Amino acid sequence: MGRRRTWREKVAAEDAEQDRLRTLAEASALRRALAIEEGVRTEFGGNAAAMGRELGVTGTAVAKAVRRAEEARRAAAGS
Repeated sequence: MGRRRTWREKVAAEDAEQDRLRTLAEASALRRALAIEEGVRTEFGGNAAAMGRELGVTGTAVAKAVRRAEEARRAAAGS
């Protein structure tokens, strides 16, 4: 049997796990925003409110997702 981890080691391990999960969540949110942006452009003719109704969210939420996708594209192009 190995030694038991100290509380400091446990906290550090949980901090690392939370960082990993935060990175995964951020990547997932970006992929979702890109998919929403594509849907608005290809299926809803730029109508964020119609896309929002389809998803069950507000048009404002869709517009924010589209802005996030556009910002990500600009950031990727600039780097």
